[in-house]
Amino acid sequence: MDVLVDARVPHLARTFTYAVPPRLAAAVVPGVRVRVRLSGQLTEGYVTGPGSDFGGSLMPIESLVSPVPVLTDAVLSLCEHVARHYAGSVSDVVRLAIPPRVAGAERGWQPLERPAPGRAVSATGLAAEPFGTAAAAGQPVRATWSAPAGPSWPHELAALSARVVAAGRSVLIVVPDGRDVERVTTSVRTLVDATVVLTADSGPHDRYASFLRVLSGAARVVVGTRAAAFAPLVDPGLFVMWDDGDDSLAEQRAPYPHAREVLAVRSHLQECALLLAGFARTAEVQRWVDRGWIGEISAAATTRAARPAAFSTADRVRSPFDQARRLPQSAVAALRTGLAAGPVLVQVARRGYVPLTACQNCRELADCVRCGGPLSVAPDGTVQCRRCSTQDPFRCPHCGHDRLRAVRTGAGRTAEELGRLFRGTPVVASTGDHPIDRVTDHPAVVVATPGVEPLAAGGYTAGALLDAQEDLWRVGLRSREDALRRWFAAASLLRPQAPLAICAEPDDPAVQSLIRWDPTTSARAELQRRAEAGLPPARQVVQVDGAVADIADLLASLPEGTDVLGPRELTAQEVRVLLSSDDFAGLRDGVRRFVLARAARHTGRPVRLRVDPVALD
Repeated sequence: MDVLVDARVPHLARTFTYAVPPRLAAAVVPGVRVRVRLSGQLTEGYVTGPGSDFGGSLMPIESLVSPVPVLTDAVLSLCEHVARHYAGSVSDVVRLAIPPRVAGAERGWQPLERPAPGRAVSATGLAAEPFGTAAAAGQPVRATWSAPAGPSWPHELAALSARVVAAGRSVLIVVPDGRDVERVTTSVRTLVDATVVLTADSGPHDRYASFLRVLSGAARVVVGTRAAAFAPLVDPGLFVMWDDGDDSLAEQRAPYPHAREVLAVRSHLQECALLLAGFARTAEVQRWVDRGWIGEISAAATTRAARPAAFSTADRVRSPFDQARRLPQSAVAALRTGLAAGPVLVQVARRGYVPLTACQNCRELADCVRCGGPLSVAPDGTVQCRRCSTQDPFRCPHCGHDRLRAVRTGAGRTAEELGRLFRGTPVVASTGDHPIDRVTDHPAVVVATPGVEPLAAGGYTAGALLDAQEDLWRVGLRSREDALRRWFAAASLLRPQAPLAICAEPDDPAVQSLIRWDPTTSARAELQRRAEAGLPPARQVVQVDGAVADIADLLASLPEGTDVLGPRELTAQEVRVLLSSDDFAGLRDGVRRFVLARAARHTGRPVRLRVDPVALD
């Protein structure tokens, strides 16, 4: 039998053929876990097929680890395609796809002969769109949906899922984090009882038990984070992803696949419907739209009615060092008006009190003398390095001054300032350290960092994006795209036509996109900028990190016509290069062969590859 060995060494992480001893003949079937001997060591692996007709002697399979066929043919094919796309090994991808075994969760497991049927639901909203009709009919349609503002998107996805389940097929919904998992699961379970949550945070036993429920066919809808993108659905009909621009959907382990790409490949291989939904739109999705690979679901009338009344503040921040106008009068007036009817939302970019400082005299950024990290100020006035926590007294190395000024203001300081501004009104802070899930509809000022804004009963009556201009000043491949995505997420929590102050220049295209609630135009402009700069997704790249000598050997082996950016020094011993070519598949495969050859010869230090990295820092 062919066995895919779970080896950590790149050149050994592949399929080998082993003999099946008579005592295991009945139990060893494709997909089960087995233990084999490789290079003298016992190693686990997965049986993938009957093997070749090799006539010589073969090493026998040592033992059966589990009788449950956890690696299905469909998931194996998906892993092979993902590994090829990201220049990785199939073993690495399978390790991401299948959770670690917990023997206790396997007791009594068996596949269902016939999955439980779903109950009929009325088709409204997104489910009533032509896309919903086609998905329920089993057609492999693909679309992107720019959701209107408001809290209804989990209910829309639930209704669409229920319609597909009622037609006899399964649904997979992938969202960025646990808060979204809870919101979507709550909505889906009101319509589909056979709903399973599959996340890496569930704990080993619960995660593996949920995985086995999906494998058996007991789950008709699977809701999870990026770990669920490989879930072994029985008779899948629809794959859904919410907010594909969130960086948490990019895997942090080799070969670093993005869940969006996994679902796109999977929808093609298994001929299923695909829906990429969100308030904003990424350049990757816009590229697919422009190429005609994916369609658009338009809800212009609904979007116009539900959007907040966003405006750019006239007395806005002019520079990173201008703190006097961080609370523009127009924003304060909007918040004061909203407090008369309910809670208001203030989004700030950073947690902490004063997370970034500069010399009061010469305005040079204040850095730690020990590690070079930024110096921050706590509410009690303590100066501390954010990187190494050193609390040495500050002395500017440029001018000798010993006083600091704020360059960036965090959520703690902002809450303090708003408390003095709106005396008698409760001020609530929600940050990554202390997130809050919900607030009541009573008047209150809610200060939140991106991603942890609480839901308000009935929606917020007003809002302000205080650090919007700072978001646009940031340097990075996806800085503007991420800024707009955070703004849309916060704006969606406001009531229809509630005032929303954007503290940024009004003529910036990103600001205008939010005011008009038009993510398409901004995504198209972002894609055009990437194309002009030759950056992903307009042009695919391979990011390679390694020792100076190893990278030099790699560059010498590349064919003519390869575009090289770098090398850029990461550490004293390591550099990074970005590679691209008109024949990208050939370049990617060539770099992969180089890495495997060096690993097989045990020469040099490990070289790390990332195909189409999320960030180019």
